[in-house]
Amino acid sequence: MNQTGYWPYTPSTNLLYGLSEALDMILEEGLDNVFARHQRLAEACRRAVRAWGLEIQCADPSVYSPVLTGVMMPDGIDADAVRRVIYDRFNMSLGAALGKMKGRMFRIGHLGDCNDLTLMATLAGCEMGLKLSGVPLAASGVAAAMDYLAAHATPLPLQAPPDAGRRALRPRRAPVHRQGRGGPCRKLVAGTTALAQSQAPRRHRPVPHSADRLSLGAAALTYLTIQKETLWKLPCRPGQR
Repeated sequence: MNQTGYWPYTPSTNLLYGLSEALDMILEEGLDNVFARHQRLAEACRRAVRAWGLEIQCADPSVYSPVLTGVMMPDGIDADAVRRVIYDRFNMSLGAALGKMKGRMFRIGHLGDCNDLTLMATLAGCEMGLKLSGVPLAASGVAAAMDYLAAHATPLPLQAPPDAGRRALRPRRAPVHRQGRGGPCRKLVAGTTALAQSQAPRRHRPVPHSADRLSLGAAALTYLTIQKETLWKLPCRPGQR
C-alpha cells in the first residue's frame, strides 16, 4: 500500500483472502500437527509405491520428502504416457519429471490441505492408470497405504476449540481432491467465500506473536506461489487464463 493507505493498483484480493484462510487453517490445526500429518501421508504414499514393486526416486530414506514422492517407471515404460492415461481417464494431473529424469518418473504430491481420503483417491487413480498402461504391479498399493493409515489413525476434533476464533462459528469443510483439475481453484474460492460469509469481528480472532505470524505468512505465500504455478498449467477455456 502507498502512504494514503490504498493500493496504487488493483490488489490481489483473492490471494489475500486465500492467505488469511490458509493462516487460519494452520493455526487451527497447529503447526506441529501439520508437520506430523504430512509425514504420515508421505509414508503411506511410499508404502503404496513399494507395494506396487516400483522404485522411489529418492534413494536415501533419510531425506525422503514429506510433500512429494517420485515414482520410477520400469525400463521401457514412458512415465509421461502413464500420466496422460491417468489424466485422460480419471481427470487427475500428476507432476512430470524434469531434466534428465523426464519420461522416467512421475511425481505424487501430498501437501497442503490433504487428508487420508484425498491421498487414497490419488493412489487409486495412479494404480488404475498404471494397470491400464501395462505397468506390471506386484500388489495393490492402495491396500498397503490403507492398512498403514488405519494402523496409524489420527483422530480429528469434532469441533473447533472455544478459542479458535471465527473459525469456530462455521463447520469444518471437507477438502476437495487436490490432484484433479481445478482443485486449487476450488480451494481458493471456498476459502474466499468462507471468509466473506464469516460474521465474527476480527478483534475476536486469536493473533499469535507477530514473528510467528510473519513466518506463517511466508510459508503460506510460498504455498500459494506453488499453487499459482500449478494453475497456469491447468487447462482453461479461452479467455479464462
